Amino acid sequence: MKYFIVIVLISIGTYEKRSTKLIRADTLIEAEKNALLGECHGTIGQTAMWCDNGIYDLDGELHYSIYGLTKEIEPGHVALIYNYFK
Repeated sequence: MKYFIVIVLISIGTYEKRSTKLIRADTLIEAEKNALLGECHGTIGQTAMWCDNGIYDLDGELHYSIYGLTKEIEPGHVALIYNYFK
């Protein structure tokens, strides 16, 4: 498994905020998907859906998307970075 830094953009109406995640996954695509699903409160196919390069959640009240570039972390740096996420 690899580690990635993923920044999720959370949009609530006109309000936006970013959430930085340390994600363990096999691929960059899987890391981004898991980061978005980790923010999601609803269930895909019920109150949430994939749309507009992200997830609309709670019947469209929230939108999660990837902000910027997702970066793979070098194995030797994971422990150091993990300490900043505690």
